[in-house]
Amino acid sequence: MEISVLYVDDEEHLRDLAEIFLAKFQDIRCISVPSVTRALEMLGADVYDVVVTDYQMPELDGLDLLREISARNMDIPVILFTGRGREEVAIEAFNLGATFYVQKGTPVMVQFQELIHKIRIAVDRDRTRKKLIESEQRFRSFFTHTLLGSAILDADTRILEINDFACSMLGLDRDALTGSYWTDIVHAGVCSETNAEFFTFPLFRNCQFDTIFHKPDGTINSLRIAIAPVFESDGITGYSVLISNINAEHELKERYDELVESWTIVAEHETSIRAVLNALPDSGLLLDRSGTILYYNQAAGEFLGLLDRTGPHNLCQVLNEPHQTLLRNGLITARKTGQDQYIVTSGSSRTYEWTIHPIIGTKSYEGRFVLFCRDITSIQEIAQELEASRERYRQFTEFLPQSLFELDKEGRVVYLNPHARSVFRVSGEYLSQKPYYDIFIPDSWKEFLKSKFSDAFSGKGGSPLEVELIRMDGEIFPAFIQTIPIWEKRIITGIRGIVIDLTDIRKKEQEKRELEEKYRVLIENAREIIIVSQDGQLKFINPLGARITKYSPEELIGKPFSDFIHPDDRELVYNNYLRRLSDPGYQEDYLFRFIDRDGELHWVKTHAIRIMWEGKPATLNMLSEITSVIKAQEALAESESRLSSILSFLPDPTFAISSDGNVMVWNQAIEQFLHTPADQVLGRSGAEVARLLYGVERPLLVDLLDNPDIPVPDNYQIHSRERDMIIADVLITLPEGGMQYLWGKATHLYNPKGEVIGAIESIRDITD
Repeated sequence: MEISVLYVDDEEHLRDLAEIFLAKFQDIRCISVPSVTRALEMLGADVYDVVVTDYQMPELDGLDLLREISARNMDIPVILFTGRGREEVAIEAFNLGATFYVQKGTPVMVQFQELIHKIRIAVDRDRTRKKLIESEQRFRSFFTHTLLGSAILDADTRILEINDFACSMLGLDRDALTGSYWTDIVHAGVCSETNAEFFTFPLFRNCQFDTIFHKPDGTINSLRIAIAPVFESDGITGYSVLISNINAEHELKERYDELVESWTIVAEHETSIRAVLNALPDSGLLLDRSGTILYYNQAAGEFLGLLDRTGPHNLCQVLNEPHQTLLRNGLITARKTGQDQYIVTSGSSRTYEWTIHPIIGTKSYEGRFVLFCRDITSIQEIAQELEASRERYRQFTEFLPQSLFELDKEGRVVYLNPHARSVFRVSGEYLSQKPYYDIFIPDSWKEFLKSKFSDAFSGKGGSPLEVELIRMDGEIFPAFIQTIPIWEKRIITGIRGIVIDLTDIRKKEQEKRELEEKYRVLIENAREIIIVSQDGQLKFINPLGARITKYSPEELIGKPFSDFIHPDDRELVYNNYLRRLSDPGYQEDYLFRFIDRDGELHWVKTHAIRIMWEGKPATLNMLSEITSVIKAQEALAESESRLSSILSFLPDPTFAISSDGNVMVWNQAIEQFLHTPADQVLGRSGAEVARLLYGVERPLLVDLLDNPDIPVPDNYQIHSRERDMIIADVLITLPEGGMQYLWGKATHLYNPKGEVIGAIESIRDITD
């Protein structure tokens, strides 16, 4: 058999030398690696018969490899092959599990021959050891799992080994038996009549005995015990014991004796059994243990068609399916349990009830059955109809999203459907105790509901009542309750009722009231006019809207909203109203005017959305009163118009730049001066003015107002520079090459609030 060697050495020439030398032997395969780390990787990936390792190596040495092999539970022999001949290294190597310690030396041929010898010895020992372990494991498995009781005794009959099956049959555990004397165990358990040879040791031949063994717990086993001596060169060294359970064999013999006795008694009772069966109006049969019909009466013969047949018949073979399977299972169950079995079978539109009675306690008929069969078709039809009705009612109540309950005449709760159990937070286990109904009623309501339940028990149907009930965790909740009596055979046997938990309804009502109050406060204190319009009419207006229009809400509700809109804006408002109704996503804001009671005009900005109002489409409109803003804008526009008119007719070229840097004024004088009409400049940036004046983009005087840190161009001569005004002379070069001197002045523009809205600059030609 091939030997696989893993050779570990950090010196390459020694690894090569080892591979060359070991390759000379056909039964040896050598794999060499340069480090302990690599060796551990190889051991994890493949199987080797032996490891040969150097001692001294970088990082991890040969002793480290031994430690890792031990830590990883690798079962492999290791030979330390090293030039270091220190005694302490060899001792530590053997302590770590090394198989051999071989010292390198000269001549090389001799040292490798010794290494080969040690390799073969180590591998042979390891393989032999593993075979012995496997053999012992096989024996141990057989000894432990065999279905016979097994024990091994020494020469003095002390128990060395015993399996679980033997422990079970002797009724003692392994710890109590191991080390005990076999003769003591059997003396304590077997009867005194057992052959004396059974206790005589030493035994020089195989022997076997059947005996009754009394276990320590009082139970009895019938055992067959075989003992065989174990001979070796120096005589008997022990005994092998096999124990078999023969309870079944012993019982079979007893049953046979009883059977012989019972046959004589059976004949004596046959006549009386037949007389009983013949007196029955329904089918009656007597069967043996196997189901064979021993006797049947006239009704059974007609029902099963046996009157014209001869010979013995098995009941299950006479019947068709499904009767056959049902009766067979019933007979098996009756035989096992010793109790009567009741079976209902159906076929050919008829239904039959079978009663299987096992005969017990009568020795002569032990194991036999008496069967009775009757036609219950009409009874079954009624029962099925009743059961179907009950099932429909059960399904209805189980899945009904309302709480149903039933009380018996004593006032005990006998049923709560799942919804009711959830509402009252009670478990099915608690309900099985049938608690009294008053545990679900607060003290303040007990007398009232007791009188109402008394009315129901007397046959009076109650009207719905709003009351308070209590859950199992003590929470009191509002509920509607209604009850009716339960009639059975014209007698009231209880009451049935329904409970509706009003907790969520009352909570939602409270939330609705609170929400309505919040909306009322919000709408009454809103800073916008809020109206709802529907079908062209006003359906709602808040107090602010009434105050501004100077009408009362009663005067406005129900009136066409167009009556209050400025004639010029009615079409705009109506078109937007129609568009919102047809397109719920349309929400564009717009301005329009309305007229109050005194004829005063009001500007409003509206934001509207489509809503449902009293089940019909409508629009919710929020109007912001902006009359003062519109008037201010008109005044500002008028002021700007006057300013623009004044600036346009100034004799000096003048322009103005807005705060966002765009040209907003360009008068006639600058149009002529720069030969550029206003429509080409207005709205453009100030940089465009610089290019027109100077031919390049550069700061203007208006730029120096807001940015005092901007470097002043060389051609600017500043005469005056104050907080919001600059006066300067400017020298520019004309396109045809001539020079021109300009005088300029720039200052801020302010709105009525004193806020800067831009700057204005005037230019005058002072060349002459």
